[in-house]
Amino acid sequence: MRTLSSGFARLRSAAFLPRAALAALAFFVVAPVVVPPLAAPLQAAKVRPRTYPNQGVFGIQVTGTAFEFYGRADHVLSISFQEYTTGPLFVSEVTIDMSGSNQLLRLYNARPVSEQDVRTQADNAAAATSDATSGAVSPTVPGSPAVVSELDQKVQDNYARATAALVVKTYPQTTHAKTVEFSVSSREELQSFFRNFKDLYVSRPLYLDGTGKVVAANTTAANGQQPQPINRIGGVLFVIE
Repeated sequence: MRTLSSGFARLRSAAFLPRAALAALAFFVVAPVVVPPLAAPLQAAKVRPRTYPNQGVFGIQVTGTAFEFYGRADHVLSISFQEYTTGPLFVSEVTIDMSGSNQLLRLYNARPVSEQDVRTQADNAAAATSDATSGAVSPTVPGSPAVVSELDQKVQDNYARATAALVVKTYPQTTHAKTVEFSVSSREELQSFFRNFKDLYVSRPLYLDGTGKVVAANTTAANGQQPQPINRIGGVLFVIE
């Protein structure tokens, strides 16, 4: 720092640069670089009831792709959601099993392991092991180094326990040959689709606005329109971003 200051002094005294230019140069050297935060991904999963004349079938489409799937609503045997690691990737996956079909529908989102994945798995592990870990941090001042260090260690410990229970798969060696597979743009989209499909599968009502977005039952649109309730898969088109 002393060398930098004396250098500016010599430049100023020698009149190599005007005072304004030296001030600008000094600001350039010490000014911090501010990186804007990344925008959160949009959730655009939609549910469109009575799309088909045949109310016994349902469809799934992924926006921006040629992927489409159609099946009989009364042939859905199961729907599941799981997460696992494969190499450097963290995979979120929804599978739908259909009666009378030898093909398994698989929709997934694969991505490098992120900080959010660590947080999610740590939160899940902390909830599952709250009795063993007491679920509490020692009462020190919030934001202090002791709290940060203790929370960081708890996250690392819980994440180790959570990932130890995740299945590790390597495709295509550990997948079934007869699967219909497609990738979804985000984990949020996949979870949104899973929640909507699961609720209708167990006949739990969904409430939709005019665009097919799932909303709360007591929501009222700007034009006074009330949400439309549905409680069955048949006739529905599920649109995933």
